[in-house]
Amino acid sequence: EDRVKFQTFLEEKGGLSLPKCESNTTIFEYYVTDDGEWAHWDSKVVEYVYPQDSNPRYDSILVPNVDNTCTEFLLNNIAKQNKGVLLIGESGTAKTVIIKAYCGKYDPDEHLYKAMNFSSATTPGLFQGAIESYVDKRMGSTYGPPAGKKMTVFIDDVNMPVINEWGDQITNEIVRQLMENKGFYNLEKPGDYTSIADVQVVAAMIHPGGGRNDIPERLKRQFCIFNCTLPSDNSMDLIFNTIACGYFTKKRNFTPEVGDITQKTCAHHQALVAERQEKTPPNPSQVPLHLQLE
Repeated sequence: EDRVKFQTFLEEKGGLSLPKCESNTTIFEYYVTDDGEWAHWDSKVVEYVYPQDSNPRYDSILVPNVDNTCTEFLLNNIAKQNKGVLLIGESGTAKTVIIKAYCGKYDPDEHLYKAMNFSSATTPGLFQGAIESYVDKRMGSTYGPPAGKKMTVFIDDVNMPVINEWGDQITNEIVRQLMENKGFYNLEKPGDYTSIADVQVVAAMIHPGGGRNDIPERLKRQFCIFNCTLPSDNSMDLIFNTIACGYFTKKRNFTPEVGDITQKTCAHHQALVAERQEKTPPNPSQVPLHLQLE
């Protein structure tokens, strides 16, 4: 809704060379080509073919659509410059899957990839110990990934560590130190500094608020931050139809009628979810108060 409002504002302002949007699309679904022309992100979306000889894990499936293709394009352009990237968004925006799919394309002979999940029990010592276990000594006090390779460390749920009574999130301060100062202080030899080379950090987190922690401002400035929005209705139709119709096929002994019903069911399911979301907002306007007197 906010995208439509912003597009309407730009159109009313006038004097801007905006793309001619098709039905159910906004200017946010277009990009500028190398020739300076507007083009829809659909032109960069690669068709996903559901495997017929295996059943992939549901949380590993990434059906390319306009939303995640745009996010992956931005991730690639920033990460290839060895800069940190942070994806934020609600559950279901494919933050984790997008980053894992991108890092899965690295050549393991040149670029390593490690993933870790933060929780309320993650301490600075655990994070530092994990990073030090990934690297080997190169020269002097400088360490790096083995065999002169580069390495990307993906931190999921980076905002989960607890905030202490002084308002500090000390686990993320050690993450900030790694990104900003490229190293840690040696825990076994106080005063000695260990430099970490060729290590890049990318992360993902849910929107703060509602009891969910934020991350320190000094850590935020180390990242290029992109907001991942929930897929549009067109993208949701594409995702569910691709998965459902790709599974219920003749090779799995399903009749064509089952495939037809599946496609119709996906459309009705989307309409039902949209109706329920409209009638049951996440935050109630009035909170009922119940008193129990004994």
